[in-house]
Amino acid sequence: MAFDFELPDVGEGIHEGEIVNWLVGEGDPVAEDEDIVEVMTDKATVQISAPVAGTIAELRFDEGDVVEVGEIFVVIEPSGDVDTEPQPSDETEPETARADPEPAPSPTGTNGHQPQRTPEGILAPPSVRIEARKRGIDIADVEGTGPAGRISMEDLEAHASTEPAGEATPEPTAEPTSATGGAGGVAQALPYDIEPGSVDRETARAVEPIQAATVSPSAHAARATSLQSHFTHAVQIDADELVEDVQAAGQEDLGEDTLVTAFVVKAIARGLQDHERCNAWVDEDSRDLVVADPINVGVATPTEDGLELRTVADADERGVLSIAGTIADGGDDAEATFTVTSYEGNGGLVATPILVHPQMAGASIGRIRDVARLDEGDVVPGKQLSLAFTFDHRYIDGYDGALLADDVEELLSSPGSMLLG
Repeated sequence: MAFDFELPDVGEGIHEGEIVNWLVGEGDPVAEDEDIVEVMTDKATVQISAPVAGTIAELRFDEGDVVEVGEIFVVIEPSGDVDTEPQPSDETEPETARADPEPAPSPTGTNGHQPQRTPEGILAPPSVRIEARKRGIDIADVEGTGPAGRISMEDLEAHASTEPAGEATPEPTAEPTSATGGAGGVAQALPYDIEPGSVDRETARAVEPIQAATVSPSAHAARATSLQSHFTHAVQIDADELVEDVQAAGQEDLGEDTLVTAFVVKAIARGLQDHERCNAWVDEDSRDLVVADPINVGVATPTEDGLELRTVADADERGVLSIAGTIADGGDDAEATFTVTSYEGNGGLVATPILVHPQMAGASIGRIRDVARLDEGDVVPGKQLSLAFTFDHRYIDGYDGALLADDVEELLSSPGSMLLG
């Protein structure tokens, strides 16, 4: 019996990934633990290996398609005696959902995969949507009791207990639109439908597939702004000593912009030691605040392929040079608890960072600029750095957010050799 391989969970907080490169084709033999595909998430590009040895029977997605965790994306015909009991998947339809002999047509890719579109305005995690599809329940009929009407597994269970048996209908599939073609599965990540005909391709100068490196942060931003209540607090920091310390570090190979970012990361990590609620995740289903043990600061860094999140694990225990080297080398394999957006010296005066859900706080670094300031009545030249923080106001009030910002400002105003480490 064929083995249905579901996309595994490739990291905490990761719900989907884009197929970047198939390393095998249909009909190819494959060994157990042999890499078969490269998948790009918003965190990294990872290789996934075959759980069993055998022959590739079917590749259900094309390169560029976005696959949800738990979806069957490849079928393997095992070569030996293995447990091939079909895994639960969102493509398994309950018997009661097959009463309609003529299901509505839905868009299909070149490999026959039917993309699942998110109904407009419905907030529910992928696990709940998958379970609803397995039961043949229209997610739009379920009443959510979470923040902004978010649907939890408990809401789904409550709805299922009141729904008459045999009357369940599968979740409707969106009609194809002119914007889905050539978008590499991007439309699946959007929380709204695109109006048919709203994209004029005939007069376009060029059409470029949108990669996961761009889509995933955008999807996170949409999720964060729909679930969290953002407020931003900005500070202007006297950066004279900071600039001196960066220049004194003598690390031309790392670059001054990376060193400035490293100082900011270190200062924020030190501040988070005293403001634990800002170093936390929110569990939307239970509405619990989960305070993280490590202080892992993610740095959204501009690259040729878009923003890349590079995480510095245990940033509070690292020296500035170690942090700078980690950022330059691509980051650690760790889940970020706080995210800093770095514009590599090209930031404006103040930016408003969007939280990386389910994180509670984040920051963005502006550019260091020349300013005139008063010193005992005299106007003198100086350096100034702007730094903006965003917090989830549901759990962090303005006063607590300002305390963290003030502590970070004080550290960066007089960084000292202790930050070099």
